[in-house]
Amino acid sequence: MQKQPEPVCAHCGLKLEADETYCCQNCADWFEMTDPNYAVGEDDDG
Repeated sequence: MQKQPEPVCAHCGLKLEADETYCCQNCADWFEMTDPNYAVGEDDDG
């Protein structure tokens, strides 16, 4: 039986933590800052 490779960030290649599935938190934060489709300013306060 083959051992599954450890998951790595699809963007930077760093090893992912247990709560990260596709990219690391640093890259996720970067995507949120640079993605023009990211909804800026929307919060629960209305």
